[in-house]
Amino acid sequence: MVGLAFVIFTLLDGAVRNNTAIQAAPCRAGLVAALALALMVWAYKARVRVGLPGAALIGVLAAYSISESHHRCCGVGISTWLIVSAVYAVQRVTKHDWLNDASIAGVILACIVLAGGIVGRAPGGMLNRNMLAGALAALAPAVYARWPLAGALVITALVASGSRGAMVAGLVGAAVLVRPWRQLGRAWEWMAAPSYVALVIGLWAIRPRTMSMRLACAGEVLAEYWRISPMFGLGPGFEMGLSWGDTAINAHNAYLTILAISGIVGVVILLAAIALLSRQIRFSFGWQLASLAAIATHAIVEENTSWWPVMVVLGIAAADALRGDNDN
Repeated sequence: MVGLAFVIFTLLDGAVRNNTAIQAAPCRAGLVAALALALMVWAYKARVRVGLPGAALIGVLAAYSISESHHRCCGVGISTWLIVSAVYAVQRVTKHDWLNDASIAGVILACIVLAGGIVGRAPGGMLNRNMLAGALAALAPAVYARWPLAGALVITALVASGSRGAMVAGLVGAAVLVRPWRQLGRAWEWMAAPSYVALVIGLWAIRPRTMSMRLACAGEVLAEYWRISPMFGLGPGFEMGLSWGDTAINAHNAYLTILAISGIVGVVILLAAIALLSRQIRFSFGWQLASLAAIATHAIVEENTSWWPVMVVLGIAAADALRGDNDN
């Protein structure tokens, strides 16, 4: 049931995300409101206690996220990071096993993506095929772990989607889950990352015009950021107003977008927080870590950190895959 609900959420998200129609705005707000309510019910059933001040803070942040999603399309702003933070926090406390639900959602999405590839258009009102393929790539490791034979369906669907970034992300997720280099010594582990980068470049080379366009987009965003505020960035939800014709420009790179939004000072603070607060982090190998690897790989060629379904998976996977000294 939860897996099916996630699929519906993903399809509706794709239908209204880049949609500038007036009726799309309340639909976006409704999706975030439904997600916030689901998180609250999840925490309530798990008997999570936060106290009155904590509950008030959660309510304010949820209300702000709902309002922001109504007024801003494309998932820009702070709401996506509030979503992933909330999912991460609840999952750290409850430690719910999402393998079955995630794998069911992955199989259903694979069937939808495959059907869309056959008929030649994005299904379910999706305005961007890469979004649906990105969500599928994030869920693919759960499918590989739960039903290995169904992994063939997922791989076929990723190929049918035509999204090269999602294809590479799916392959990276599978490689991290299987870890074929374990029998070849640690030297092969260090060779794995460059081979993935080479694979990305190779897939990009299939359509050099698209590669050139995306690199140009990244350059435009970086130049605009550097012109306005290199030290403190552009701020969440900043509208740069850059476009080619009727097409708005984005960096097509989540890491570059984080730099443009946060600036040099923000990135330094981010790296300092990671270094100081994440003491002796241990990786828990499983489908969750493989999902993180897939999402991180796809972020090289897409701004998937603004896609709500991907951020939900990111929150769950990060809570399970990254363990500290005090974790069991």
